[in-house]
Amino acid sequence: MKNKHIICFDFDDTLVFTSNLAPYRKTNEGRAFIATNPDKIETSVCLPGLVSLFNKLKTKATLRILTNSSENIVRSILKKHEFEIDDLNRFYANQHKPFATGFEKSLIATNYPRDKIVLIGDSNIDLLTSHQLGIHSIFVSWGGLRRMPTNKAPTINPSKVVNNLSELENSIDIFLRDKHLNKIPWINENVFRVQSPEKRCTEEKDIEIHTLGSYYPTGHENFYWSDSNEILRFKDIKNFSIEELHQGVLNQYFYNGKLKTNCTMNHYFDYFKDKLIKKTESLNLSGNILFIGSPNSLPEFCYKSDVNQMMVNFLNGYFNGEQFNKDERLIFRVYPKPEAHLGGNRNNIIQYQTLGINYDCHYIHDFKNIAIFDDITTTGSQLISIATIIRDCGYKGNIIGITLGTTTSV
Repeated sequence: MKNKHIICFDFDDTLVFTSNLAPYRKTNEGRAFIATNPDKIETSVCLPGLVSLFNKLKTKATLRILTNSSENIVRSILKKHEFEIDDLNRFYANQHKPFATGFEKSLIATNYPRDKIVLIGDSNIDLLTSHQLGIHSIFVSWGGLRRMPTNKAPTINPSKVVNNLSELENSIDIFLRDKHLNKIPWINENVFRVQSPEKRCTEEKDIEIHTLGSYYPTGHENFYWSDSNEILRFKDIKNFSIEELHQGVLNQYFYNGKLKTNCTMNHYFDYFKDKLIKKTESLNLSGNILFIGSPNSLPEFCYKSDVNQMMVNFLNGYFNGEQFNKDERLIFRVYPKPEAHLGGNRNNIIQYQTLGINYDCHYIHDFKNIAIFDDITTTGSQLISIATIIRDCGYKGNIIGITLGTTTSV
């Protein structure tokens, strides 16, 4: 490698605005359409002069693309906008950031110094990726406002924030001259962490799990004959901001050669909230009930909205009255956990190593029942782990789990 510095660029909304690609990415047919018909979908370079800067940097540093998008889509769109990538033979695509295992394996194999690498991106996931890899980060603000965590939730900060092309060029110049950017960021762990997870995972299961039905993976013959498609669309809500949801953003997808629209994303939220009310009432629980949202696989600041917390806020208001205003998370994902379908481990030890609880949880003792809500459960390890953490806080009441679906392949 002739250049001693590596500059990694995120793709979506860092180099090119790609929001119009989202509906096409939901289907294999749509993804193939993007790659072969880039001119038929509107995309735009994020800033005037960004293409020129990118092409010029190839003479000063080793450039890499580090993205969750597929390589054929990224190459097609970058070429459309005249980014010079023909000699850029190392694309790190489909990386499932923040883990970026392919890129990290390359760094380990070459023993490349981490302080000579910077990741330029527009999202909190990019910042978390830099944290995971131990490299510098430059956050570009034009991809949209960062979603900051609420109250005691953990957060992470970039080495540098830039708002325009001049600031980006200057920050890159500082990096290339080995004038250090700010210290590589670390997560603020302002939460309680479970101790001795190896001991915890051997404890008896202390939760009864109730579900609305079965969840069948995509492609299963029962996928559309169940609520499985609706569950996935419910999970998709986290990819939209509260403002977009208030504006009635639609569910769109590419199928049979056309872009199709069926209903708003809010429809899926309303569909399940009614079912959850009926399910809870059917349990005939004795005493009042507090709903707690189970976290997603990444810290909540990595998503545009926190749909599980939104649901428990609604349920708590319904069952406890509008005066109940505990709308902040009790249980957090402190460190990212690989999703099970990406090879992530479901055991309790991993759950305890990545979960935390808000210190200010004294109010849980005012409730006879706690219901932990999750969208999908498979082995139940996350619900069991959260129940154990709640017990660690001295809670003596009844704990149950309520989910939209239980994974099955039968």
